[in-house]
Amino acid sequence: MTVSASDSATVANPAAASDLPTLSHYQIRAQLGEGGFGDVYEAWDSKLRRSVAIKRMKHVPNAPTSLLKEARLAASLQHAAFVKIFAIEEDGDSTAIVMELVPGITLRVWGHGQPQEVAQVLELIRQVADAMQEAHAAGLTHGDLKPSNLILEPGGKLRILDFGLATQTDSQATASVSQLDPQGTIAYMAPELMLGTLANAKSDIYALGVICYELLNGSRPHAHLSGLALAAAHMQASSDGWDYPANLPTPVIQLIRSMTASKPELRLSSMAAVVEQIKAISQRISDNPHSASIPAHVSNPFATTLNAAAGNPVSVTLSAPLSIAGLAATTSAPAAATKQPLSQPLRWGIATFSLTLLTGLLVWQIVPRLSPAVSSAMTNTGNPAAVITSPAGPYSEALEMQQGLAALKLFDRPGSLDAADKNFNTILSHNPNNAAAAAGLSLLYSFRYRSDEQDEVWLQKADASAQQALKLNGQLALSHVAKGLVLDLQGKAELGLAEQEKALSLDPKNFFAWNEKTNALRSLRRYADAKKNAELARQHFPQERIFADQLGSIHYAQDDYKAAEAAFKLSIQLQPDAVFSYANLSGALMSQNRNDEALEVLQQGLQLRPSAMLYGNLGNAQFLRGDYVAAAAAFELAVSPDKGNPADYLGWANLADTLLWIPGRKEEARKAYDKAKLLLAPKLARSQNDATLTSRMGLYAARTGDKSKGLELLQKSVNLAPEDAAVLFYAGLGYELLGNRAEALEAIAKAKKFGYPISFIENEPDLLALRRDARYSRP
Repeated sequence: MTVSASDSATVANPAAASDLPTLSHYQIRAQLGEGGFGDVYEAWDSKLRRSVAIKRMKHVPNAPTSLLKEARLAASLQHAAFVKIFAIEEDGDSTAIVMELVPGITLRVWGHGQPQEVAQVLELIRQVADAMQEAHAAGLTHGDLKPSNLILEPGGKLRILDFGLATQTDSQATASVSQLDPQGTIAYMAPELMLGTLANAKSDIYALGVICYELLNGSRPHAHLSGLALAAAHMQASSDGWDYPANLPTPVIQLIRSMTASKPELRLSSMAAVVEQIKAISQRISDNPHSASIPAHVSNPFATTLNAAAGNPVSVTLSAPLSIAGLAATTSAPAAATKQPLSQPLRWGIATFSLTLLTGLLVWQIVPRLSPAVSSAMTNTGNPAAVITSPAGPYSEALEMQQGLAALKLFDRPGSLDAADKNFNTILSHNPNNAAAAAGLSLLYSFRYRSDEQDEVWLQKADASAQQALKLNGQLALSHVAKGLVLDLQGKAELGLAEQEKALSLDPKNFFAWNEKTNALRSLRRYADAKKNAELARQHFPQERIFADQLGSIHYAQDDYKAAEAAFKLSIQLQPDAVFSYANLSGALMSQNRNDEALEVLQQGLQLRPSAMLYGNLGNAQFLRGDYVAAAAAFELAVSPDKGNPADYLGWANLADTLLWIPGRKEEARKAYDKAKLLLAPKLARSQNDATLTSRMGLYAARTGDKSKGLELLQKSVNLAPEDAAVLFYAGLGYELLGNRAEALEAIAKAKKFGYPISFIENEPDLLALRRDARYSRP
């Protein structure tokens, strides 16, 4: 980064003169900045008797040649806004680029975190766009436009620093995506650059749009995030959803959105187009000055002292690959997994993907504010745009549908389902016969049923809406997806699978159909087919985290915990802020007896927001440690109305199991078991041959002293799934509780044979007597 003369007082390194390098006839006076490719110094050119900035290039493989080429190209630019390149000096093993030392302050300092006056900001953005036209015409891309690379001179002229030379990281920009390619910083990077696309004119337009937003808003988008979380937010969220000042003129908002569209082809076509739009908006503001009412906190950019720059750039680089405990995971919400690892009745929460479309995906093709024609083309694709906020302007059925589907993919985020509900019902209020909206509502109701709002009423509503959608349009893929999901939730997985196959025959790239087909195969325990389907889906949607989650759950169900862990980590890389994945990853870690790592991951998830699954697995971890009081507290939160899911039978069963081991709380345990059985009963009635549900109900019967019912259900579950390790474990535990030691020993031995974690068996307090039995340790 080239640092301005005025800014240098706040960042210059006060090193002794002896610590500063020497270079030919240049007298190095102060270090202004430090970056991955070089250090920047203020110097005096003793021959021409002028102050200059010198960037000494460090030795970086494959980098100096391209950077020097860029410097030579930049030197050819004639526009007055560009910082002039004076010379390229060779000094032993290093190369130095000598350039103009610009007087003034950076836009980062000028803005100082406060909204600035609209007309003033637009004029500054226009100056940058006007200059960048020449660079782009010459085939040059800046690649690192940001407020700290734009200098405002005392006379009001804007200067542009560092074409391809900047490596100093703005403290507000928070790190470059790759240490090997530090061109650009995350806060201002277009989404496609994070996928490895080379910087281009469209990415410069995106960066300039973000700068415009930051100066008008007082902070950049997602200012509370950094690193991978910031990258994920930029990939997932359209600029339509950014928070704009209430009194910002609509044309200015439209300008920012058109510059920061997530898909390059939807951005303004050139910097010339940016200039033209700004001129038109400025004219309107001039004609109607009240339309730009954001106050100017600094009418004179130099009225503030340079001490305001106390937070000037600090070099920040992206850390090495995160440790397990440092991963921010992602998965879907709880559902009908056949395998859940802990002792006690399924106190696990590997989030199964009955609702896998839920949390956002790192690399959606996010379409900001499309015209109705373009929007409708996106409605039934596998990559609906991540636009949730309704636009100001006339009603658009296509846009409402697009936004509703996008909200469904953000299922686990607070308010997303409410937003989708509003979108779909808005469509139906205009057109009651819209099949797509009815199908969308069906999916929404199914997601509510499987989320922290489990209630049979949601499933009934989902079924009614799916039937309506099919009646209105039996050739709509989304109608079949909705009906298939309902059937799967009703325990009719074979029929549900057929509906997903029909959906894919109508729309081979329907994201929802691919996901629900995988779910149906998992419900049928056809794990090989489910794995193949998820892998194919990954090929179609390589950046969608959901299918990595699916693979993790498939591996988990087959007791391959290392592979599950790896898949959940991949999901985390794609979408670092979905809380359910923290729970999934913690489950995979606990299954490998890595309890401390699991606890750390759970705490990271809880830092994002409360979740029944997170609290449930926190309780599991504490239970394994023998801290039953702490475990009970976590399980109580897991079933609480405000932080958990009071309709989850597993949560109540986990709580009941734990309360049994706390003196004086057996009556509370009995009531919790009763609650669990009450919630489980309708599910088992719909899916009478579901081995997992049958084994759980059998275990609860054993817990509450109903021996005949318990024995009947436990034996039935073993007959239904004779090689399912989890079912065998629950059967063994139930047999032991009912006093049938021989059957218990046989079932536990088989559970171990088929991969049930030994640590869970060894830490189950109700199996203490069984483990002391001589027959337990026999091969």
